[in-house]
Amino acid sequence: MGDAFELGDLFWAKVGSHPWWPCMVYYTPNGESYVRSKGKLFSYHVQFLGPLVERAWVYTSNLIPFEGKKKFDEYVQDKLKNSKDKNERAKFDSKSTSSNREIWTQSWKEAESALSMTPEKRIATFGRISVKSKVKPLSKNEEGEILQLLSNVPLTMEEEAESLAAYLREELELRSERNPEIDRKLLEEELRAQWPCFDIPTKRSYLQNKLSIFQSVPEVRLSAI
Repeated sequence: MGDAFELGDLFWAKVGSHPWWPCMVYYTPNGESYVRSKGKLFSYHVQFLGPLVERAWVYTSNLIPFEGKKKFDEYVQDKLKNSKDKNERAKFDSKSTSSNREIWTQSWKEAESALSMTPEKRIATFGRISVKSKVKPLSKNEEGEILQLLSNVPLTMEEEAESLAAYLREELELRSERNPEIDRKLLEEELRAQWPCFDIPTKRSYLQNKLSIFQSVPEVRLSAI
């Protein structure tokens, strides 16, 4: 049961006293699994659709596959008519209030527009929660191997500017300590003249983050919760 639902799947979700609301299974903000298990119970992380960006963990017992507003209305009427369980009837008898009916309507209409999309396109189109994936730190051996591969890769303009600035700063401070009376302006001109003669590994050694292109944290979608 825990593997039954996938990212991008559409549902109606029931949370507390709120009305049933359209949602889709979505990434957690910290990039961890979107499904949790507690014994035989499973809950899924969902993002609610519509203009309000909200999310929640919802048990499968409170999720109904979204197949459109009409089918949902028919399903609810059937439950209210045939269910003998008082609590279950109460769960389906909840309705949106006048204050949120307009938002609720926008939400199920958005979900209906997403029905014909693939799960991937739904996530790309309607995913609004900021998600960060955890990146495993590189070992010293892995870092060394990557730096070796980068030894002949030219620096970008930004990297070149950063490494040159770091080189000038370090050398000016070091040589000024050794000779406080040194002409810093003349020294900087000499250092700049030497810079083009340095090889790529030497230039890259002055970068603060030598492996930034491998260590950036991917953003799936940017939006405040």
